[in-house]
Amino acid sequence: MLTARRRYSASRFRLPPPKPPTPPPSPPPEPPQPLNLDAVRRKVLLVLHTVEKDVAVFKKRWMRYNDFDDAEKWIDYANLVLVKSWAKQDKNTVFTLDAFVTVLSGLNETEKLQQLMLAPEYTQLKKICDRDAAFREFRASIYKRLKDAILYHMDKCCLSFIEETEGLDIQPVKDYEAKLVEYKIGLRGQFEHMDTLNTELQESKCSVLQHLAEYDKVVHYMEETLETVIKMCAPARRWLEADEGYVRKLENGIFDLNQKRRCLKDEIKQMQHRKGDIKIRACRRSYSANRVGLQVQEKLNEQNNFSRRQMTARENVGRLEVQLERKRAKLRDMQHDLLDLRKMEPSTSKKANTIFRQQRALYEEIRSLETRLTRLNGEMFCLKTEKKDSYVQMHELENIWVSSQNNQQRAFVKLHHHTRTLKDVNEELEDVGRRIYLLRRVKELKSRADTIQKLYLGYTREEAVESKAPDRIIDVFKMTAMNIGRGWEALYHELPFDPPRDYHTRSRDIEVLDMGTYGQDAGFQEMALRSLDRWRRLSRCADVRELTLALKKLRRYDMVQKIEKYMLRASINNIK
Repeated sequence: MLTARRRYSASRFRLPPPKPPTPPPSPPPEPPQPLNLDAVRRKVLLVLHTVEKDVAVFKKRWMRYNDFDDAEKWIDYANLVLVKSWAKQDKNTVFTLDAFVTVLSGLNETEKLQQLMLAPEYTQLKKICDRDAAFREFRASIYKRLKDAILYHMDKCCLSFIEETEGLDIQPVKDYEAKLVEYKIGLRGQFEHMDTLNTELQESKCSVLQHLAEYDKVVHYMEETLETVIKMCAPARRWLEADEGYVRKLENGIFDLNQKRRCLKDEIKQMQHRKGDIKIRACRRSYSANRVGLQVQEKLNEQNNFSRRQMTARENVGRLEVQLERKRAKLRDMQHDLLDLRKMEPSTSKKANTIFRQQRALYEEIRSLETRLTRLNGEMFCLKTEKKDSYVQMHELENIWVSSQNNQQRAFVKLHHHTRTLKDVNEELEDVGRRIYLLRRVKELKSRADTIQKLYLGYTREEAVESKAPDRIIDVFKMTAMNIGRGWEALYHELPFDPPRDYHTRSRDIEVLDMGTYGQDAGFQEMALRSLDRWRRLSRCADVRELTLALKKLRRYDMVQKIEKYMLRASINNIK
């Protein structure tokens, strides 16, 4: 009878055979999509607050008292329970914690085993099992809630949209993206740490005796898991705060870039004025250098003329000297003939008188030739003096010309450098404008309500919504046309054109506008609007600034003030 009763008790408390492995459960459905980013932030903040509150409650209820000094008594009591309940028939049998919980819950079915429930170790082990079950359920709950909040909602919605910057180094987007990477790495590391702690806890549950022997480590793993949950809430909350302030940082970045763009525009204006002055100075120096070059060329031509005149004078002097020598030789011959004739005939003879007259005429010719020769020598001396002075002047002009050439070269080098600098500033202005456009685009993506749907479907840059910046110049044109009245023709003549249009061409434009309204009752407002639209189509420099300058020339300061107020309000609205 006793043997049968023991067999009955053993069969009653023997563990059921292991069940075949069941397939893993299907993944739970994804949480519903929120309506906008503010709803995401509120939902995640609520989850974080609830998780922190639940962790505090769990600590207060289950982790308040930890006594690890009775581990040996727990092990002895667990062995006793397993032996008394006939659950452990072999010394090599290993019981998991779940199996031990099943055995411990069956002690109240017989009177003999109920005596084991009177021991204080039963209450302690029952508390350990309840704590383990509560921690397992609590850990799964908070893990799922945090994973849904952080990895599903925040990771999908709290983006920096750095793909929209097209590789440009835009500081607000770059800083927020760096923070996002830091938060994501830290939170994923915390999730991995929680998984590691959970793996350690599961390994300790494989043997109840080992679990009880190392229960101080088990409690440490539980406490560290709870502390990890608390540590995850702080960076997640900072992530939410950073995402909420991201739009404000984008607005500040847009404001700073607008300030920089205004400064660059002023700098370009000043550089254009300086460029005009430098260009005028360079043209003046070029004109001065060309004028000095012409003077040098004239001096060179004058030197060549002096050389030709000197050669001509030398030829004339040589010819006169030859003639003079011949005349003198002829005069000497005539004197010898006259002497010979005087010896033979009286001096009053007819032949002697003829020779004497010829001699006197020849003597006059010699004196004339000597006078001409003296004059030619004087001319040659003057030519030599003038040539020397011309050489000196030409040398001075050459020095001036070289200096003018150097000044001209320096002026044009400075003009070229200034043009390159102006080009660089214009490129920087275009880059700033591009950055402002991209920041406004990112801001619009963060602010639009329909962006949240695209984020949950998977964000790609091709699906991004184009930023629709309003065309302010059209509104300014309408405001101007409404107030200009009959002065629209004068305004059209004052507007700048690039490429330029002269007065007659603009008059023909006004005639074309009048002919376009033939047979229609077009008022001043319609004509002014058409003229401004034509100016915008024909001129590359058509903008609000040039329009206000033209109105100032017409002394329409009331309209200028209205336009400036409108543009100021528009810029403030863009910043907001």
